[in-house]
Amino acid sequence: MPVDALGGTVTVRCLGASAEVLAVTPAPGYRAEPYEPGPAKRVEVQLTSAEHRSEIRVHCANGRPKPKVKERAG
Repeated sequence: MPVDALGGTVTVRCLGASAEVLAVTPAPGYRAEPYEPGPAKRVEVQLTSAEHRSEIRVHCANGRPKPKVKERAG
């Protein structure tokens, strides 16, 4: 499942109760900070630029991804 943020897109899948990052595609001017792809109870990817940061967190409930996106300046 793709999860979109200002900083780009993170594609995640669920393996039972575990989330796994399949792909990270930063938007132009953004880069992905180092992350653990899982599978894990929760995965988190941060996409940063000089002026902005997108934080994408995903956990799985009933085998479905449940994303939470935070957008922050700086």
